[in-house]
Parts: sequence; structure tokens; C-alpha cells
Amino acid sequence: MEERQITEVFPGLTFSPATGKYLQDTKVTRVVMSSQKKLLEVYLTSEHLIGRDILYRAEEELRAFLFGKDESYRVKLRERFLLSGQYTAEKLMELYMSSLLLELSRENHVDFRLIKRGSWQMMENALHLTLPNTELSRSREKEIREFFEDRLQTRFGLSVSVSFSYAGNVLRRREEKKAEEAPKKELQNIDTAAPEKEPVTAGEASPTDAPGVTGKDGNGKDAAKEKKPAERKTPGNRAPRGGGYSGKKRSFVRITDSDCIYGKNVEGDCISLNSLSQETLGEICVKGQVISIEDRELRSGNFLVTAEITDDTDTISMKLFLSPEDKDLFLEDFKEKRFYKVKGTVEYDSYLRDITLMNIFGIKEIPDFRSAREDGAEEKRVELALHTGFSEADSVVDVEQAIKCAKRWGMKSIAITDNGVVQAFPVANHALKKGDDFKVIYGVDAYFVDDRKTFVLNHQAIADEEDQSLFGDREYVVFDIETTGLSRKACKIIEIGAVRVDAEGKELGRFSEFVNPEEPIPYEIEQLTSINDRMVMDSPTIEVILPRFLEFAKGAVLVAHNATFDTGFIEENCIRLGLEYPFAALDTMTIAYVLFPQLGRYTLDRLCKVFSVVNAHHHRACDDADVTAKIFVRMLTMLKEQKIDTFTQLNRMGQEAESAIRKAHTRRGTILVQNETGRVNLYRLISEAHLRYFDRVPKIPFTLFEKYREG
Repeated sequence: MEERQITEVFPGLTFSPATGKYLQDTKVTRVVMSSQKKLLEVYLTSEHLIGRDILYRAEEELRAFLFGKDESYRVKLRERFLLSGQYTAEKLMELYMSSLLLELSRENHVDFRLIKRGSWQMMENALHLTLPNTELSRSREKEIREFFEDRLQTRFGLSVSVSFSYAGNVLRRREEKKAEEAPKKELQNIDTAAPEKEPVTAGEASPTDAPGVTGKDGNGKDAAKEKKPAERKTPGNRAPRGGGYSGKKRSFVRITDSDCIYGKNVEGDCISLNSLSQETLGEICVKGQVISIEDRELRSGNFLVTAEITDDTDTISMKLFLSPEDKDLFLEDFKEKRFYKVKGTVEYDSYLRDITLMNIFGIKEIPDFRSAREDGAEEKRVELALHTGFSEADSVVDVEQAIKCAKRWGMKSIAITDNGVVQAFPVANHALKKGDDFKVIYGVDAYFVDDRKTFVLNHQAIADEEDQSLFGDREYVVFDIETTGLSRKACKIIEIGAVRVDAEGKELGRFSEFVNPEEPIPYEIEQLTSINDRMVMDSPTIEVILPRFLEFAKGAVLVAHNATFDTGFIEENCIRLGLEYPFAALDTMTIAYVLFPQLGRYTLDRLCKVFSVVNAHHHRACDDADVTAKIFVRMLTMLKEQKIDTFTQLNRMGQEAESAIRKAHTRRGTILVQNETGRVNLYRLISEAHLRYFDRVPKIPFTLFEKYREG
């Protein structure tokens, strides 16, 4: 069939955004439908890697589109990749091995576990697998070899030889470990062995004669089976504690068991809540603390009581259906923050969309079973960074409870340092009693802004103090780069574009070069920049292009939008190649903070709208550099109108501008109060941070902190 996009082959098909963006450039070469197997096979070709996790999602979305809820049909995508020469065998396996392992885990979990327990190495066209040294590993060699050879050949046309080696002797190590542990277990058995039984004299009852105790009778039969347990006394014999109730037919009948507040019994060993699942069968017992109770009247007039119970490993809901009079009686004994043992069954609740304790057979109040945490250190530590519930979305710690806990542990002091706020201070102060030998250190985790940094990056590069003018003969190189990612250490430059202008905006030259990163360009970057492997693989590498760019920019001041990113990559590559980086730099984004404080976002697209500049192709270095140059020239005119004529004045304007501080990146630091003067000064800092410098978080400029640093 003629190659077409998958959405053309299946009209009306719409993938989810996370799936569709990887399939939009793929071509369908063949479609095969087997009615007998109920299997649809779709053969795809792609010029970029697509992970198996994405294709599994696509298979399910296509199946749902074609066959609806009929899950008897299956869809299988058969992919083939036509990749560029940037993909060496080593790089391919580095990027694709996780997909192969995911596929193997679905097809044969035993083989998957063997490889996960070992290691792999790819050299040229040879894949070497190191597996655990077991008979199972050796017996699976053929299947594992065929899996990798088949997938790499059919999907990439890559002929790979697969070899194996084996690490350690797992079986021998296990036997040695058992031999080492055998004497220890024997000693433990001796230590824990029950004492010998005293002989039973005439007239004494054997322990096994007691009701409910197992043993053998004279005929060799199980005595416990022969003797029936004592019948429970009738409800009238003894008044229950607070009222016990029977769950039979959801009706409440008083029973004699004073421990049960609902139902007949809670006999059985408790299991932890985190071990429960939809597959948990039969009656089970759990214990935990009730953290919430809700009762809701139903149309029938009865009530549904829903409670959340936790044992600190997990939390689960439990449900009871009660009549109005039974509900009031039950809730007299069933309270929040108390501890209970509950017997019931685990069922999936379609309303809560989670497993729930249903069919409750019994509830009994129990004491707090949690073991209190203690601090056994002889020299107690001082916690200097306690966040409380006043730290939004960061802590749920109650101030008073934290102080009580610290006292119980024998601590003498604790520091409260919430994120940017001090509301916990009065609560903490009231938690202290007169004469307490305990000190609360007041503080804050602050959001600092370094407003002492110069507005001009690498300002010292302009060595001559008399040559500080922004205008006159000054020349600027406005540039932009595109990269394979965000990390200047790990990622590579793939394009450099620049425009050289004078202070009046006259264009003096252009620079535009692709850079071969010597590695594949990630598909996300390709979608963002429209730069693919074929566009760069015949270009020179950074060792050739960077010296050309430095020569083009010689004697000028660099300008970029978010200049720390672009200059960071240039400077990092200069260090790597042993080249000098003698440039000062300006950032159109930070200048915009001061010139346009009302803007919420300072992206290049937003500034293009402000200055009515058209960007023909965003995220291409040459086009971005061109529009940034036009914006920068307009900014120079605005600075000149405000009498900002030198780099020194520009730095001073940046330090004094509140808008620049509000938009600046923050660094975290802890401030601790030393005395009463310090507490007052901290309040001043917090007030200024919220009233003058708040932008998502309250920011404290370093210069303001130095002003109020006393105490």
C-alpha cells in the first residue's frame, strides 16, 4: 500500500497529546487483519526513535478507537526506524535499551529479571550480556540471543552478535550462606526452646484437659476437636461496656462481650493495611486509628457511616449501614483519634474507586499500639530547621505537638524556620510554660535575591573605566544558540546565530552556522527547533565553529535573551577548548524587568508583541537573534531617554529596581534570631519581602538583609 500517515489510514483517529506528538511523522506501510486471531497488525516507519512505552499506549488507544469495549481484539504496531548516521550502535543501545527491557518484561519476565540482575555493554556491533551464574541463565541463552538479534535487525537493520558471560556463583554463595547461618539458627532454637514439662501427678488435670487447649486424648484423636468451646452467655447475664452490638442482618442486638462495640467478634491476627488489595479474600482483621468519621442519611431513612482508619502503613475506608437509633448509639463509642480492631472483608468500592472494608463483623476498641519514637542519644541535638503547618504545601507539623515531642525527647531547644513566614512564632511562645527549661529559636527559611550582582554580566571585561558608555562607538553582537538540552555540561550546541549592530541599530554583519553535535538530536528538540540530524551531520563541529563566532564577536558586547543560558554554553565550551572568553554581556530579559514591570511573563514572544516585532521562526537561532537585536535597539533608545548612558548607571538602575528584584531567581537561606533586636529586624525583613518584593514567594534582597542584620 502507499505510505500514509496513521491518521489518514484511520480517519477520525485522535491520539492523546502525549502519544500523538511522537506518531505525527510516522508512515503506515502495511495493515494486516486476522479475523481468526482477532489481531490487527499495523506496520510503521519512523525517522526518529519511539519508545515502546509510547507504542503500547498507542496500541491501546487505536484498539479502543476501532473496537470499543471489546477487549478480545488486539492491535500490534510493528515499527521500523530509518535513523540518521548520528546513531552509532553504542548510542542507539544507550537510548533504546530501556524500551527493549520493557518489551522483554512483557514477553518473558524470567529473561527480563536475569538481564536486570546482570549488566550489558555495546561495542561496535557486538552486544555483551553479563548474567547471574546460574543454570537458569545458561538455559535461557538461546532465547535471549534471539530476542535481541531479531528486534535490532527488524527495527534498525542492525546485525548484532550477542555474547554472554556469567558473574559469580550464586548457587554456591547461597549454600555457603546457609552453612554459615545453620549454627546461629541452632543456638537460637536452643535459647528459645520451651522448658521441659513437669510430670503430672495423680489428681492433677493435664494442661490439655483445659477447654480450648489442643492435645491428644486416649484414642489419639485431637482433643480440641472433641471438646466444643463454651457457649457465650446470653446478653442478660452481664451489661456490656457502653453497649455491644451484633451485626447480624444489620440489626443491633446487645451482646455479652464487653470489648466489642459492634458485631460478635474480632478474632484473628491483624494484617497491615498496606498489604491489602482487591485480591485479598475472606474475612480479615486490621487495626488502626480512626482519623475521620462521616455519616450520611440515605433515601431509605437509614444512615451510611464512612470512616477512615490508618495503621501508619496505609489508610483505608470502612463502611457501615445503620438505622437512625443504632447510628446514634454506635457513634457514642466510635470516635475519631481512638484505636480500634476491625474484622470484615475487602471489596472494591466503585464510588470511592478504591478498596474498602465492607461487611463489618466486629469492631473493638484497643489501646494505642504504636511504639513511641524516642531519642536515645546522650547528647541531644538541636533541630535548626523545623517547618510547621504554616509552611504552605511543605509541612503538616503542629507547632505545639512538635515542642511537646522535643521536650519528651530531652531536647533543650528547637528552631522554627517556616518558608518565608513567621505566623508560628506566637503559637510557639504560648506553648511554653513559665519556668520551662526549653528554648524556642525563632527563624525563617528565606528566599534571598542577590541584588548586589551587576546588571551587566562579566562587567570586568570592560576594563577601561572611561569606556563605560552604552552609546557612541559601542558595538553589540546580539546572538542566540540552539542546543540538544538544558545542561551546559552534558548537552551540545547545534546552531549559533548572531547579528552585529552599532548603538544606533545599524546592522554591521551576520553570523549563522549549524554545529554537528556528533550525537542524535532528541525528538523533542527537533519538534521545538525544526532542526534534525540531517541538517547538522555534515556541518563542522564546535571546535571549528566556536573560534569563528569568537572572531565575529571580537571587540563587541554580547547581548542575548536570558543571557545566562546562552553565554553559559559559550563560556563552558571555551573552557573545554582552551579558548579565551573576554566578553561582557547584557540580558534583554532582565532589562525588560525594569523597563516593563507590569508584564507577567518576559519570554521573547511576549517582548515581540510589546515592540510589534514579527518573529518568522521562533526557536531558530538566526531568527531569534534578528528579533532580539531589533528589541535591544529599541531598549537602548528607552534607556537613553531615561538618562542611562553608561554600564555603571545601568548596573545601579538594576540594583535599585524593585521590579527586577521581584522577577529575579532566588536562593534559599536560613535566618535565625539571636536576641530581641534580631526578632524585630526579622519582622521588618518579612514585612518588606511581602509588601515590596513578593512574586510567587516573598523575596529578601541581600542589601536589605545587610541593613537589618543586627541580631
